[in-house]
Amino acid sequence: MKNIFKRVHKTINCPQCGAKLPIYIEQTKLLQCQYCGSTIFLEDKEARLAGYSSTLTPEPSIIKLAQVFRYKHKFYFPLGKIRYSYGIENRLYQNEVIYSKQTPYQKLVITAQKGRIQFYINGAIQFDTIDEYRYHESLVHPAIHSTPIHKNILIIGGGDGMALREVLRYHDVKRVTLVDLDPIVTTLFKKHKILRQLNKNSFWDKRVKVINSDAWKFLEKSKELYNLIIIDLPDPNNLSLDRLYSVSFYKLIRLHLAKFGVFVTQATSPMFSRKAFWSIEKSINESGFTTLPYHTYIPSFGEWGFVLAFKEKEIRIKPFDSSSMKFHYLNDIVFKQMRVFPPDMQKLKVKSNRLSNHKLIEYYEKGWDRWYEH
Repeated sequence: MKNIFKRVHKTINCPQCGAKLPIYIEQTKLLQCQYCGSTIFLEDKEARLAGYSSTLTPEPSIIKLAQVFRYKHKFYFPLGKIRYSYGIENRLYQNEVIYSKQTPYQKLVITAQKGRIQFYINGAIQFDTIDEYRYHESLVHPAIHSTPIHKNILIIGGGDGMALREVLRYHDVKRVTLVDLDPIVTTLFKKHKILRQLNKNSFWDKRVKVINSDAWKFLEKSKELYNLIIIDLPDPNNLSLDRLYSVSFYKLIRLHLAKFGVFVTQATSPMFSRKAFWSIEKSINESGFTTLPYHTYIPSFGEWGFVLAFKEKEIRIKPFDSSSMKFHYLNDIVFKQMRVFPPDMQKLKVKSNRLSNHKLIEYYEKGWDRWYEH
C-alpha cells in the first residue's frame, strides 16, 4: 500500500515476519508490511494506538483484544472485550501463548486456557482440542473403511500426530510413514509432555516412521506402494502449497497407491471457498480417481470439506462398527449426511488446478475475500 501518511504515532511488529512497522496518526484501516507483504487490518483507532505499539514497556497496562481472526496472509482484529497480557504476541490471540517459534518454514504458536489448547501455523488455526476429534475422525476413518487392506499407510502433513493417532487405532496397520516438511513440528508433538498426550504418544509407536521432507520430492524418490494415503496439509494459500493440490501431484499420488488403494485430503471449506473445494475435487477426478466429496461442521473452522479418492471405479465403504471401535462423532447416519451438499455448497463449474494455471489459489482467495474483506 502506498504510504501517504506523515506523522508516526507508534510502531507495531508484523504478526507474520516480526518486522517493526510504523503506525501513523491518520491511518484508519490497514497496514501492509513492506518486508513480507502481510496486510494487517486495524479496526479501531483508539484501541490500535493504545494497544499495538511494540515500543510500550511489557507491563499489565498493555491492552489485548479478545479475539483475532486470520485467514490466508491477512490478520483481522474484531472489536470486543479487552483483557491484560504481556507482549505483542499475546495481543494477537484469544488465549495465552504458551509456545511460539519461527522455524525456517513457518511461524508456530500454541495457546492455552483452562486445559483447552489451540495450534496455529502462520496465524491460521490448525486444531482446537475442544473439537479436533470432528476433523480427524472425518478425515481418517471414512478412508480406512474404504480399503480392505491397511498394512502400509502414508500420511502427508499432519505433523501434530492427530491423524496418526486415529490411524494407529487399527491393529491391522503394520507400517505408517508420516512425511512433514518441518522437523520442529514433529519433534514438538513427539516430545512435549502436554502435546504428546493429545496424540496419545503416537510418534513413539514402533510402527511409525517420520520423514521430514517436501512431500513432492519424497514421492518422486520413493518406490513404495501404499494401501492408503492421507493428506493433511494446510489450505492452499500460497504457491508452495497450491502445487500439492494440483493434477500433477495427484497423478504422483496415484502411482504410489496399491491395488484397491484410496487417498483422502482435506479440501478447505465448501461454504467459505466453494469454487476452491470443487476445483480440488475436479483436479483429483482428472487425475484418474473416482471421487467422493463430503463435508461436516467443525466449530473451530466452520463448514469443512474433504475428498475421498478411489483408484478403482467402484466405491465401497464398510459400515462404522461402534461396537468394535468407539467414535466421538462419526457413525453411518452422520457419514451419509456428510455426503449431502445443500444448494449453496453444491457442485459448480470450475477449472482443475494445474501447475500451468494455479486456478486453485485464485478461487481460494476470492472465496475467502467474499466473506471477510471489507
